[in-house]
Amino acid sequence: MFIIFLSAPSSPPLNVNFFFVTKTTVELMWYPPKQPNGKLIKYNILYTTNKTLDDKFWMTKKSFATSDLFTSRKTETAQLSGLRKNVTYFVKILAINKVGQGPPSDPIKVQGAQEQLVGRQVENLTVVVSHSLTANVYWSKVTGSKQKIMKYVLFYSDDLKKPHSEWKFEILDMDKSTFQNEISLHIELANLKPRETYYFKMRAEYSAAVGPWSKTVQLSMPDGKFYNKSMHHHHI
Repeated sequence: MFIIFLSAPSSPPLNVNFFFVTKTTVELMWYPPKQPNGKLIKYNILYTTNKTLDDKFWMTKKSFATSDLFTSRKTETAQLSGLRKNVTYFVKILAINKVGQGPPSDPIKVQGAQEQLVGRQVENLTVVVSHSLTANVYWSKVTGSKQKIMKYVLFYSDDLKKPHSEWKFEILDMDKSTFQNEISLHIELANLKPRETYYFKMRAEYSAAVGPWSKTVQLSMPDGKFYNKSMHHHHI
């Protein structure tokens, strides 16, 4: 007889990110934890203006899970509204299965009513097929801004008409990046679909503002059996 011990999620949600829908509402986006330990039921979104408080004193918003497997890489989303102007909020997310609640994601900082465009557009965004189902995304580091760039956020989708909340995304955190002194930066995207056309765009994000979107580029993936190194994107 086998005994199966069930447990709460043992890892946090990943790649928590956000963008403003209005000046007082943000759309949160994240991926499921790598170790959900069973079917996820919902997420608790904790937020506060004082990150030194114990978690039980943070405000809580619940969001039902739409995906319970990290391998699906399905983006989970939820909105936080009623943010006050010039107030800094801290947000973290916990996954919940039928056993209990998992560990929280690292807090992210959201500055209320600060969706202003600063700095320059990301330039030279280039996407190249590197293997049959993998692509490398390259771009030039944004320079000349008075504010420190915290991260670059790459959005990509197989449907250009989808709202941003349904696009997949990857983040290059400049505080953790080993490319801080490099002029050109890159992200590798794996597990892309064969014979699928993808659209990519990127922006730089600061502590309380965002940069403008880059030009959108398009890339068609090969059929999965072979690839041609000359395959690359084109602007649309």
